[in-house]
Amino acid sequence: MNMSMEYVISGGQIHFDKKVFAREILKPNSLLKKIIGSRDDDKDNKLPAITKTENHVTIYYNDASDIVLDDNFIEQFKSLKYKYKEKIKGRITVRMVLYHSYYMVLNFNGDNDFEIMSY
Repeated sequence: MNMSMEYVISGGQIHFDKKVFAREILKPNSLLKKIIGSRDDDKDNKLPAITKTENHVTIYYNDASDIVLDDNFIEQFKSLKYKYKEKIKGRITVRMVLYHSYYMVLNFNGDNDFEIMSY
C-alpha cells in the first residue's frame, strides 16, 4: 500500500505579468502548464478561469477542479517567485491529503518571496 501525501490547488488566484506568463508558458516543463491543468486527464474536470488584461494574466482556482501538484511544488513556486519577484502576486490554497485534509496558503504578495501559512 503506497501512502503518499497528495497536494492539490483548491482555491485562490495568482496574477502574472503578461510577459512573464508568455515566457513561462512556452517552456517545455513549465510549472504554469501544470497549474493551469488539462482536459486530457479527465473530460469532466473544470479548468481554472484565466483572464487577461493589458498587463496581467490572472488564474482563478475557486470554481475549478483540483489541480494536482508534484511533491516539490514549494521549491518550484519559490524559484518562480525568486526569478520574477513583484511580477507574480496573489494567494492560492493548497490542500494536502493523506488520511485527513490539511491546508496551506501560498501568499505571493511579497516583493521577493512568498509566505506559507498552514491551517
